Amino acid sequence: MSLRKVSYLAAVTLTLVLAPGAHAGNVIRFTNATVAPGDTFSVDVILENTSVIGGFVIPFRWSTSDVQFTGSEFVTERFLGQYVTFNRTVDPELRIGGIIFISGSDSTDTVAAILPGTGSVARLHFRASRSALDGYAFVDSANAYDQDGTAIAFASLSDLRKTNLQFVTAPGVIRIGNPTPMGLELSPTSLSFHASIDNTLPPTQRLDVSSQGAEDMLWSASSASTWLSLSPPLGKTPARIRITADAFGLGIGVYYDTIRFSSPQALTEPLPVPVLLVVDTASGPPPPSGFALYQCRPSPFVIYHDPQTEIPFNLVDADHVTLMMYDALGRRVRTLVSQSYSAGDHSVLWDGRDEQGNAVASGRYFYRMTTSHGSQTRPLIVIK
Repeated sequence: MSLRKVSYLAAVTLTLVLAPGAHAGNVIRFTNATVAPGDTFSVDVILENTSVIGGFVIPFRWSTSDVQFTGSEFVTERFLGQYVTFNRTVDPELRIGGIIFISGSDSTDTVAAILPGTGSVARLHFRASRSALDGYAFVDSANAYDQDGTAIAFASLSDLRKTNLQFVTAPGVIRIGNPTPMGLELSPTSLSFHASIDNTLPPTQRLDVSSQGAEDMLWSASSASTWLSLSPPLGKTPARIRITADAFGLGIGVYYDTIRFSSPQALTEPLPVPVLLVVDTASGPPPPSGFALYQCRPSPFVIYHDPQTEIPFNLVDADHVTLMMYDALGRRVRTLVSQSYSAGDHSVLWDGRDEQGNAVASGRYFYRMTTSHGSQTRPLIVIK
């Protein structure tokens, strides 16, 4: 069995994908530890299994050279039959090791397995460097043994069939000395936007991301809604993120989302930032100065009768123009133009086809024009 190099990533807890006849709820996790520089310490590997486990591989890793691996042992009383261990440090720079339990039968043909239950099955031994500074380290799954990047386990069922299962572990936290808790800090802690129909770009807001107890902490942010965008969505602290809500294609109502910030180094993650968007019929701000976008001709656009519709606009000064077509859900259908125009009246033609040249379906669409002065949006009905 060979090991391959991987970079340190945050691990998450998942349930094993069990073979038919087995039960869900088989999870591996590491315990936490608090140590002083120079101390030896142990981290237990906790197995919670609701089905009989016939064997497993635990690839593991630790996050800092201030912690050295010194060995491992099995400690469970739930083993039946014979077992063997395999301990090895693979790459000091990547800090990867592994421990293997392989089942078998003894002379009385007793099936080797781990009975269902919860508790420690193995213990990993480490030493903290005498020169280690106050801080945090992590032990988690290396996911380095099999070809698709997951650890291997074997479910030994009543008929002794064996099936590969996925073991993914949550990291164990090693606290060295008396460090400041590592965490993300956000300001502000919530956001709210307001938009009116056809006022598609509420003012951009900003979020500051800082860290506590660490420098240049890695972070990532995500949201579920298409009307909310984050720039950038990941990076290092400290950082300032541009948060934009786009009411384009939305009806009147109140919309909710949550931006979730996470970091493999933070003990406070994930941190939520609630977001509220209110869309109503109140009059929006006056159109951006410097240009005007007009209603297309003809409208409605009847594809089988009209080969194309004309979208007119005017520029006070020469400017770069982007004109895009969107469907009722706010999905981009086609980029009509993205180029510079001189001052004056202009128009763009659309033949009712998407980026791939396919005729669009009947329904409500929107075209949005963006210049250096801002954006304007107008609706368009397509009849096929």
